[in-house]
Amino acid sequence: MCDKEAFPVSVVIPTLNEEALIGRTVGRCLDYGAAEVIVADGGSRDQTVKKAAHQGAITVVCPQGRAVQMNAGARLATGSVLLFLHADSLVDPGFVEAMMAALNQSNVHGGAFSMELDDTAWLFRLIAFLSNGRARLLGLPYGDQGIFVRREAFEDLGGYKPIPLLEDLEFAQRLKKRGKLVMLRHRLVSSARRWRVEGVLKVTLRSWGIGLAYGLGVSPERLAKLYGPPVR
Repeated sequence: MCDKEAFPVSVVIPTLNEEALIGRTVGRCLDYGAAEVIVADGGSRDQTVKKAAHQGAITVVCPQGRAVQMNAGARLATGSVLLFLHADSLVDPGFVEAMMAALNQSNVHGGAFSMELDDTAWLFRLIAFLSNGRARLLGLPYGDQGIFVRREAFEDLGGYKPIPLLEDLEFAQRLKKRGKLVMLRHRLVSSARRWRVEGVLKVTLRSWGIGLAYGLGVSPERLAKLYGPPVR
């Protein structure tokens, strides 16, 4: 059994105009065992901050940019384990226990969940399957799989680098050098809105292109200029 009192989990959620989703996301985290939820908002023009606070989240407004926002949220966190979650991702019951079971291994410094999309069409199931397979094969999760990390390791690494793109992958690469990352079988349900808004083919090719170019040494700054900001 894991000790939630000894290892409280702080969930950090970066947001920008997420009033339709943030209340449910915050509520699920607190209902299922998070010690606290911190919403780091990048200047929303809607009711995101108000709705997050109404559901019990700690809120902070900071400059826009996922890396900057997640670092700002982490600075307010009190938990010994940090989970960085997207506003459109929903945890399942037992998510705290799943993380704690993994982190009870001294050589494990962090990890991520198995992503599922909120659309049961075969194409979206395939996208999730391929994404999880890539993460397990390479040991490098993306942010929509919910990256969790020991607080000590996060601070020692200096948090996320303030880059405009791929801050999640870059952080996972540095964390992996420190110790083992685990890909949990426990699921995290994410929205398929990116694919619905831009189209499955466009989003898939864009993701592959960015990943390949980054692997070949193209900087995140250059990639952001070439591909533009991702759909949040």
